[in-house]
Amino acid sequence: MASPGCADPTPTPVTSFNRGALAVAAEGCDVYWIAPFSALAGVYRAPRTGGDATQLASVLSFQDDAYDWGLAVDGGIAFFAETGDAGISPHVGRVARVDGAGHVTELARGQPLPCRSGGHPRRVTLDATHVYWTEDSGRFIGDLDDPGLPPDPVCHTTADFRWVRSVPKGGGVARTLAQISSLNVAVDERFIYYTRGDALLRLDKRSLEEKVVVSGLAFDQGIGRETVLHQAGAAIYVGGHDGCLYTVQRQNGLVRTVCPGPESTQGRVIALASD
Repeated sequence: MASPGCADPTPTPVTSFNRGALAVAAEGCDVYWIAPFSALAGVYRAPRTGGDATQLASVLSFQDDAYDWGLAVDGGIAFFAETGDAGISPHVGRVARVDGAGHVTELARGQPLPCRSGGHPRRVTLDATHVYWTEDSGRFIGDLDDPGLPPDPVCHTTADFRWVRSVPKGGGVARTLAQISSLNVAVDERFIYYTRGDALLRLDKRSLEEKVVVSGLAFDQGIGRETVLHQAGAAIYVGGHDGCLYTVQRQNGLVRTVCPGPESTQGRVIALASD
Protein backbone atom coordinates (compact mmCIF):
# COMPACT_ATOMS: atom_id res chain seq x y z
CA MET A 1 0.00 0.00 0.00
CA ALA A 2 1.36 3.41 -0.92
CA SER A 3 1.82 5.98 1.83
CA PRO A 4 -0.62 8.94 1.89
CA GLY A 5 0.42 11.47 -0.70
CA CYS A 6 2.48 8.97 -2.71
CA ALA A 7 1.47 7.63 -6.07
CA ASP A 8 0.84 3.89 -6.32
CA PRO A 9 2.50 2.91 -9.62
CA THR A 10 2.56 -0.43 -11.35
CA PRO A 11 5.78 -2.39 -10.71
CA THR A 12 8.67 -0.44 -12.20
CA PRO A 13 12.36 0.13 -11.39
CA VAL A 14 12.75 2.79 -8.72
CA THR A 15 16.11 3.88 -10.12
CA SER A 16 18.55 2.87 -12.82
CA PHE A 17 21.50 3.02 -10.39
CA ASN A 18 23.35 -0.23 -11.07
CA ARG A 19 25.39 -1.14 -8.01
CA GLY A 20 23.17 -3.78 -6.44
CA ALA A 21 20.67 -3.34 -3.62
CA LEU A 22 20.68 -4.94 -0.17
CA ALA A 23 18.99 -4.13 3.16
CA VAL A 24 16.07 -2.28 1.56
CA ALA A 25 13.79 -0.09 3.71
CA ALA A 26 10.86 2.15 2.79
CA GLU A 27 9.45 5.15 4.63
CA GLY A 28 6.97 7.73 3.41
CA CYS A 29 7.59 8.46 -0.25
CA ASP A 30 11.19 7.21 -0.27
CA VAL A 31 13.05 3.94 -0.59
CA TYR A 32 16.43 3.43 1.10
CA TRP A 33 18.96 0.70 0.37
CA ILE A 34 22.62 -0.22 0.59
CA ALA A 35 24.56 -0.70 -2.63
CA PRO A 36 27.34 -3.24 -1.96
CA PHE A 37 29.48 -3.00 -5.09
CA SER A 38 32.38 -0.81 -6.26
CA ALA A 39 33.78 2.50 -5.01
CA LEU A 40 30.21 3.82 -5.04
CA ALA A 41 29.10 1.40 -2.31
CA GLY A 42 26.90 3.26 0.12
CA VAL A 43 23.51 4.08 1.61
CA TYR A 44 21.14 5.49 -1.00
CA ARG A 45 17.68 7.05 -1.18
CA ALA A 46 15.31 7.49 -4.10
CA PRO A 47 11.62 8.40 -4.52
CA ARG A 48 9.51 5.26 -4.38
CA THR A 49 7.73 6.41 -7.54
CA GLY A 50 11.06 6.46 -9.40
CA GLY A 51 13.85 8.98 -9.86
CA ASP A 52 17.52 9.71 -9.31
CA ALA A 53 19.30 8.06 -6.39
CA THR A 54 20.97 10.22 -3.74
CA GLN A 55 24.01 8.85 -1.95
CA LEU A 56 23.66 9.48 1.80
CA ALA A 57 26.80 7.75 3.07
CA SER A 58 29.67 5.56 1.94
CA VAL A 59 30.09 1.99 3.20
CA LEU A 60 32.68 -0.71 2.77
CA SER A 61 32.07 -2.73 -0.37
CA PHE A 62 32.40 -6.44 -1.04
CA GLN A 63 35.83 -5.62 -2.47
CA ASP A 64 36.81 -4.15 0.93
CA ASP A 65 35.99 -7.47 2.64
CA ALA A 66 32.63 -6.38 4.01
CA TYR A 67 30.04 -9.16 3.77
CA ASP A 68 26.80 -7.95 5.36
CA TRP A 69 24.91 -4.78 6.13
CA GLY A 70 21.85 -3.77 8.12
CA LEU A 71 19.56 -0.80 7.56
CA ALA A 72 16.57 0.76 9.34
CA VAL A 73 14.89 4.14 8.88
CA ASP A 74 12.98 6.33 11.34
CA GLY A 75 11.73 9.83 10.58
CA GLY A 76 14.01 10.22 7.57
CA ILE A 77 17.09 9.22 9.59
CA ALA A 78 18.84 6.09 8.37
CA PHE A 79 20.69 3.79 10.77
CA PHE A 80 23.04 1.24 9.27
CA ALA A 81 25.55 -1.44 10.21
CA GLU A 82 28.48 -2.69 8.17
CA THR A 83 30.41 -5.78 9.15
CA GLY A 84 33.90 -4.65 8.33
CA ASP A 85 36.74 -7.15 8.01
CA ALA A 86 35.66 -10.49 6.57
CA GLY A 87 39.07 -11.40 5.17
CA ILE A 88 42.53 -10.01 5.66
CA SER A 89 41.78 -6.27 5.67
CA PRO A 90 42.02 -4.40 9.00
CA HIS A 91 38.61 -2.71 8.77
CA VAL A 92 36.48 -2.74 11.92
CA GLY A 93 32.70 -2.88 11.63
CA ARG A 94 30.54 0.03 12.76
CA VAL A 95 27.00 1.22 13.42
CA ALA A 96 26.13 4.74 12.29
CA ARG A 97 23.26 7.17 11.69
CA VAL A 98 22.73 9.33 8.63
CA ASP A 99 20.79 12.59 9.07
CA GLY A 100 21.20 13.64 5.45
CA ALA A 101 23.57 13.34 2.52
CA GLY A 102 27.08 13.31 3.97
CA HIS A 103 25.91 13.83 7.56
CA VAL A 104 27.10 10.58 9.15
CA THR A 105 27.58 9.99 12.89
CA GLU A 106 29.30 6.84 14.06
CA LEU A 107 27.41 5.44 17.06
CA ALA A 108 29.50 2.35 17.85
CA ARG A 109 32.27 0.12 16.56
CA GLY A 110 32.63 -3.63 16.72
CA GLN A 111 33.66 -4.60 20.24
CA PRO A 112 37.08 -6.13 20.83
CA LEU A 113 37.02 -9.55 22.47
CA PRO A 114 39.90 -11.58 23.92
CA CYS A 115 41.64 -13.72 21.31
CA ARG A 116 39.39 -12.45 18.48
CA SER A 117 39.43 -9.85 15.75
CA GLY A 118 37.09 -6.87 16.07
CA GLY A 119 33.37 -7.59 16.18
CA HIS A 120 31.27 -7.49 12.99
CA PRO A 121 27.94 -5.62 13.35
CA ARG A 122 25.18 -7.01 11.17
CA ARG A 123 21.38 -6.48 11.37
CA VAL A 124 19.84 -3.28 12.78
CA THR A 125 16.52 -2.93 14.68
CA LEU A 126 15.02 0.21 16.23
CA ASP A 127 12.69 1.17 19.03
CA ALA A 128 11.66 4.66 20.14
CA THR A 129 15.00 5.49 21.77
CA HIS A 130 17.66 2.92 20.86
CA VAL A 131 19.40 1.14 18.02
CA TYR A 132 19.88 -2.61 18.43
CA TRP A 133 22.13 -4.77 16.32
CA THR A 134 23.57 -8.26 16.21
CA GLU A 135 27.32 -8.62 16.12
CA ASP A 136 29.47 -11.56 15.13
CA SER A 137 32.33 -12.24 17.50
CA GLY A 138 35.15 -11.96 14.98
CA ARG A 139 37.69 -14.50 13.83
CA PHE A 140 39.63 -16.52 16.39
CA ILE A 141 43.24 -15.38 16.59
CA GLY A 142 45.75 -17.71 18.15
CA ASP A 143 46.32 -21.37 18.90
CA LEU A 144 43.66 -23.31 20.81
CA ASP A 145 46.39 -25.57 22.16
CA ASP A 146 48.35 -22.64 23.60
CA PRO A 147 48.46 -23.15 27.41
CA GLY A 148 48.92 -19.43 27.82
CA LEU A 149 45.49 -18.49 26.47
CA PRO A 150 43.56 -16.11 28.77
CA PRO A 151 40.83 -17.82 30.83
CA ASP A 152 38.02 -16.00 29.01
CA PRO A 153 35.69 -18.64 27.43
CA VAL A 154 35.81 -16.95 24.02
CA CYS A 155 39.51 -17.88 23.92
CA HIS A 156 38.70 -21.56 24.20
CA THR A 157 36.15 -22.08 21.47
CA THR A 158 35.94 -21.74 17.72
CA ALA A 159 32.14 -22.07 17.82
CA ASP A 160 30.08 -19.48 15.98
CA PHE A 161 28.28 -17.07 18.27
CA ARG A 162 27.16 -13.47 18.25
CA TRP A 163 25.91 -10.76 20.61
CA VAL A 164 23.03 -8.33 20.70
CA ARG A 165 24.18 -4.80 21.47
CA SER A 166 22.48 -1.41 21.76
CA VAL A 167 23.22 2.31 21.78
CA PRO A 168 20.96 5.40 22.11
CA LYS A 169 19.83 6.79 18.76
CA GLY A 170 21.45 10.11 19.52
CA GLY A 171 24.74 8.53 20.57
CA GLY A 172 26.21 7.39 23.87
CA VAL A 173 27.67 4.30 25.49
CA ALA A 174 27.07 1.04 23.60
CA ARG A 175 26.00 -1.92 25.75
CA THR A 176 26.42 -5.64 25.16
CA LEU A 177 23.17 -7.29 26.27
CA ALA A 178 23.21 -11.04 25.58
CA GLN A 179 24.85 -13.85 23.63
CA ILE A 180 22.48 -15.10 20.92
CA SER A 181 22.36 -17.24 17.79
CA SER A 182 19.71 -15.52 15.62
CA LEU A 183 20.81 -13.24 12.79
CA ASN A 184 18.58 -10.42 14.00
CA VAL A 185 16.41 -9.49 16.98
CA ALA A 186 12.83 -8.28 17.32
CA VAL A 187 11.80 -5.60 19.81
CA ASP A 188 8.61 -4.29 21.36
CA GLU A 189 8.03 -1.66 24.02
CA ARG A 190 9.50 -3.77 26.83
CA PHE A 191 11.42 -6.76 25.49
CA ILE A 192 14.12 -7.81 23.03
CA TYR A 193 13.49 -11.22 21.40
CA TYR A 194 16.14 -13.54 19.98
CA THR A 195 17.03 -17.22 19.69
CA ARG A 196 19.71 -19.32 21.28
CA GLY A 197 19.92 -23.02 20.59
CA ASP A 198 16.35 -24.34 20.16
CA ALA A 199 14.69 -21.57 22.21
CA LEU A 200 13.08 -18.19 21.63
CA LEU A 201 13.99 -15.90 24.52
CA ARG A 202 13.14 -12.40 25.63
CA LEU A 203 15.25 -9.88 27.53
CA ASP A 204 13.67 -7.16 29.67
CA LYS A 205 15.15 -3.86 28.47
CA ARG A 206 15.24 -2.36 31.97
CA SER A 207 16.15 -5.21 34.29
CA LEU A 208 18.08 -7.26 31.69
CA GLU A 209 16.29 -10.32 33.06
CA GLU A 210 16.21 -13.09 30.47
CA LYS A 211 13.31 -15.52 30.13
CA VAL A 212 12.58 -18.42 27.77
CA VAL A 213 9.38 -17.78 25.80
CA VAL A 214 9.34 -21.25 24.20
CA SER A 215 11.89 -24.02 23.63
CA GLY A 216 12.11 -27.12 21.47
CA LEU A 217 11.80 -25.24 18.17
CA ALA A 218 13.56 -26.65 15.11
CA PHE A 219 15.98 -24.08 13.73
CA ASP A 220 18.57 -24.28 10.99
CA GLN A 221 21.98 -23.79 12.55
CA GLY A 222 25.36 -22.86 11.17
CA ILE A 223 26.93 -20.22 8.99
CA GLY A 224 24.59 -18.96 6.27
CA ARG A 225 21.47 -20.56 7.79
CA GLU A 226 20.84 -18.29 10.77
CA THR A 227 17.36 -17.81 12.21
CA VAL A 228 15.53 -14.54 11.48
CA LEU A 229 12.69 -12.94 13.47
CA HIS A 230 9.96 -10.36 12.91
CA GLN A 231 7.59 -8.77 15.43
CA ALA A 232 4.03 -7.99 14.31
CA GLY A 233 1.18 -7.27 16.69
CA ALA A 234 0.99 -9.87 19.45
CA ALA A 235 3.25 -12.36 17.66
CA ILE A 236 6.88 -13.01 16.89
CA TYR A 237 7.42 -14.68 13.52
CA VAL A 238 10.44 -16.97 13.44
CA GLY A 239 12.06 -18.72 10.51
CA GLY A 240 12.40 -22.41 11.27
CA HIS A 241 14.06 -25.55 9.94
CA ASP A 242 14.20 -26.02 6.15
CA GLY A 243 12.15 -22.92 5.39
CA CYS A 244 9.18 -23.39 7.72
CA LEU A 245 7.73 -20.37 9.53
CA TYR A 246 6.54 -20.26 13.14
CA THR A 247 4.45 -17.66 14.91
CA VAL A 248 4.90 -17.41 18.68
CA GLN A 249 2.45 -15.44 20.83
CA ARG A 250 4.43 -13.02 22.98
CA GLN A 251 2.25 -13.35 26.08
CA ASN A 252 1.78 -17.11 26.41
CA GLY A 253 4.37 -18.70 24.11
CA LEU A 254 1.73 -20.47 22.01
CA VAL A 255 3.39 -21.77 18.83
CA ARG A 256 1.74 -22.23 15.46
CA THR A 257 3.35 -23.33 12.21
CA VAL A 258 2.26 -20.74 9.66
CA CYS A 259 4.03 -22.38 6.73
CA PRO A 260 5.57 -25.88 6.75
CA GLY A 261 8.23 -24.90 4.24
CA PRO A 262 8.85 -26.27 0.74
CA GLU A 263 9.05 -29.98 0.04
CA SER A 264 12.74 -29.56 -0.69
CA THR A 265 15.01 -29.58 2.36
CA GLN A 266 16.93 -26.63 0.94
CA GLY A 267 14.37 -24.02 2.00
CA ARG A 268 15.57 -20.98 3.95
CA VAL A 269 13.87 -17.99 5.53
CA ILE A 270 16.27 -15.08 5.06
CA ALA A 271 14.05 -12.06 5.74
CA LEU A 272 10.55 -11.28 7.05
CA ALA A 273 8.26 -8.27 6.64
CA SER A 274 4.56 -7.58 7.10
CA ASP A 275 1.81 -5.07 6.39
